[in-house]
Amino acid sequence: MSDASQYSKSSQSEEILARATATTASMRADLEATLPVIIDYGDGAYVYDVDEREYIDMTASSGAILLGYGHPQVTDAVCHELRRGGGLLPSTLSPLQLELAERLGAVFPCAERTLFFRTGSCATTAAIRLARLHTGRSIVLTSGYHGWHDWHLTPFPRFRQKCPDVIDFRYNLNLLEQTIAEHPGDIACIIITPEPNFFDDDYILEVRAIADAHGIVLIFDEVVSGFRYGLGGYQSACNVIPDMATIAKGLANGHALSAVIGRKEILARREETHLVGTFHHDRSPFAAALATLDVLGAPGRYDQLFAHGHMLVDGLNAVFEQQGVVAEAFRHPGLFHILFDDEDLWQDIVAECRKGGVLLHPFDAQMITVAHTQANIQKVLDTMASAITTVRTRRPERAIASSGKPSDVALNYRTLHEFGGLVDYRLPIDQIPHVWHQDDR
Repeated sequence: MSDASQYSKSSQSEEILARATATTASMRADLEATLPVIIDYGDGAYVYDVDEREYIDMTASSGAILLGYGHPQVTDAVCHELRRGGGLLPSTLSPLQLELAERLGAVFPCAERTLFFRTGSCATTAAIRLARLHTGRSIVLTSGYHGWHDWHLTPFPRFRQKCPDVIDFRYNLNLLEQTIAEHPGDIACIIITPEPNFFDDDYILEVRAIADAHGIVLIFDEVVSGFRYGLGGYQSACNVIPDMATIAKGLANGHALSAVIGRKEILARREETHLVGTFHHDRSPFAAALATLDVLGAPGRYDQLFAHGHMLVDGLNAVFEQQGVVAEAFRHPGLFHILFDDEDLWQDIVAECRKGGVLLHPFDAQMITVAHTQANIQKVLDTMASAITTVRTRRPERAIASSGKPSDVALNYRTLHEFGGLVDYRLPIDQIPHVWHQDDR
């Protein structure tokens, strides 16, 4: 389906969204209204909406897809488990679970033991419970997004629950150090989502040093980053080892599986609490994860992924310069961001790219998969150039010819809305923004 007109036809998506708002959906921007189309199925690098319109997908389903949609090796492994009746069984342990735990222990530096769950939210919640049990302390210091459970809601001004034992230091190390000083001996853990596109490794080195100085458990939320930086996650790439980490997206190429990995003496605290659920032990996601690791471990697999990612990031920056817009694609090839100085212009371009058959995330990271080819990348670049031209013609006041990197104002707007902090992590405490600029993101 190469005819671009297919993307502007009236569709079933609007009808489904309208019907669904009465029974199951919300039109809030961070929920069902993130995309105005209903995706029906995927195949490799492509997804298809309910009207069979084809898109090159750059969202990777929020990072859950790493090999591409419907990867045959993963699908075969899952179907084999299901056909043999090996999904849910009475025992809570299986050979597949054991093999996966051992293999994760071989590639993640911190993974002396592993506990499995189904979602990233469950894994991060389990990790802080284990940290509290291990330290005998109650206060959790956090930055970044860790899911939907009550204690996680600190980044969202509108949705925060009253959790006095959870304090968001908003990635600011001055605030982190002050908070620790105000609560001596009461901090159980620091849980942080690494943001390597915005912070250099020096940042996480400082966090590790602060945690060590005060005997605080350090947790990396690698739900997104765990398989985007190579086998072993961001902790291997930056050579900073947390006490625990949570992993999920990419682990089983879209199948529901998450894990807490970490030091054996901390994870052994499971004996002192109740961390178990019926569906935590479904065999089919373990089969998917083992097949995913087989594919990712093939010689040159990550080299190919990163080479294609660099080609895309470099190509996008060349397009922005040629088209005369203030924008930048950066930094990591497997998980990168696109930042425009003009946020409204960016939203118009996302919509135009979608009409041209390229699906971009409107306000989060973009991600390639193993399934993306050089031809796919060229299609994305061509579509981006065409979208900018179209938007400039339609709205010249939003696309004044210029070039260069986006301003600090644009960068701070993005980081504050995306993960609740600023890149200047030593900003004086009294200058740290306390709320987002607007409530609908």
